[in-house]
Amino acid sequence: PAGKRLSYMDQREFEALPARIEALEAEQARLQEAMAAPEFYKEAAGTIQGILSRLDQLQAELLDAYARWDELDSRRQT
Repeated sequence: PAGKRLSYMDQREFEALPARIEALEAEQARLQEAMAAPEFYKEAAGTIQGILSRLDQLQAELLDAYARWDELDSRRQT
C-alpha cells in the first residue's frame, strides 16, 4: 500500500532485485546468442525445446522482477 515505508524484508528484496534482474538478463542474452548460431537448429529437438522453454520462463521472471521492483520503488518513495 502507498504511504507505508518498506519493511526490513522488503528493503532487502528491493536491494537484491537489480542483481537478480541483471543475472536473468545475462542468461537471456546467452541463450539468445546460442539460438542465433547457425548450428543451433542442428541440436537435438529436446535441447532446442529446453532452451526455448527457458527463454519463455526468463521473460516471465523478468516481467515479475520489474513489476516487483516498480512496486517496491513506488512504496519506498512515499
